[in-house]
Amino acid sequence: MAGRGVREWLGVWMDAHYDILSRARRGVSKLTGRQLRAARGMLNWSVKQLAQRTGVSSAVIRRLEEYNHTPPMSDELMETLRKTFGDAGVEFTFPLVGKPGVRPR
Repeated sequence: MAGRGVREWLGVWMDAHYDILSRARRGVSKLTGRQLRAARGMLNWSVKQLAQRTGVSSAVIRRLEEYNHTPPMSDELMETLRKTFGDAGVEFTFPLVGKPGVRPR
């Protein structure tokens, strides 16, 4: 067996650049009403259940979910929602290309 070098190479190329940058932006990106609805749906939580877990009224949650984009809310409320969903296993995504989304952690 002369020449014991590599005979064949198979690899996969992935551009992780966008994923890395989106993770760095996660802390500064604002949640959208669409993401809140989707996250609640993934967990099969009612508005009332989310209200009980966050200490936020059902009316406020309904109002926030009406927005497809970023609703007006305080940073404190946004962090409360992020933490509640994060503790339940839902991660919010903010890709550089495409729309914000949610996925299981």
